[in-house]
Amino acid sequence: MIRRIVPLSIFLLCLAVPAAAQQQAQAAPGGEVLTGVVLDARSLQPVRAARVRVPGARVDVLTDAEGRFIAQGVAPGQYGAMVSLLGYRQSAQIFTVAPREPEPQVLLEPNPVLLRALTVTAGRLERRARASGASLMGFNHDFLLASNDHDAAIFVRQMAHLTPAPCSTFSTDSGSLNCLRIRGVPERPCVLINDTPSSFGELAMYRPRELYRVEVYKGGRAILAYTSTFAEELALRGWRPPPVESMVEMYCRKGPSLM
Repeated sequence: MIRRIVPLSIFLLCLAVPAAAQQQAQAAPGGEVLTGVVLDARSLQPVRAARVRVPGARVDVLTDAEGRFIAQGVAPGQYGAMVSLLGYRQSAQIFTVAPREPEPQVLLEPNPVLLRALTVTAGRLERRARASGASLMGFNHDFLLASNDHDAAIFVRQMAHLTPAPCSTFSTDSGSLNCLRIRGVPERPCVLINDTPSSFGELAMYRPRELYRVEVYKGGRAILAYTSTFAEELALRGWRPPPVESMVEMYCRKGPSLM
């Protein structure tokens, strides 16, 4: 069971626990069950899909439909934690893992302005995708949260029915990490992550839950992905996305014919 201590000063103190002590706690056999519930601070309704991260205990879980989270085999001790969800203010917590500790309720404070801005941003991204005129598979944040895939590269390959392929002998890529078989031909897809030129292999650095939206164009020839953190920045800036064709031509030098 766990206990929540609110003051930020105590949270920072907990993060300063010597690394050796934390490693010793993690190495202890067995361990306790880390549980809790996350609620909306204003409505007191359960918050689904909130992310609960406890780095010292190697815990990174999402809340269920009832706002509950659970992690097995956590060694007794105190841990700094962060609880977050798009549209809410991130909450710093202290979890004390010990027998007979009361289960806490973590209250997340909603940010109505950001929620409205995110809704507008999502609508703009969807309209831009439709306006491209290219064949498209789009995945929104809720769909990505439901994925159990270990990383976003696996997610894209499975959902778009793509397979790894050895890169061309004329390519600077080695192996098949960054190349896919697209319509029977090995290709290096145009990948933009947060509007930055990337590679398909870099998608493996993200879990699907960390992404706000993923778009797969033309059977995998172009893949655009935005992280949740970047989506919040776009929303706060009132970002208006340029056409997909312009993005691909500018950053991947493939030309409009790609779309």
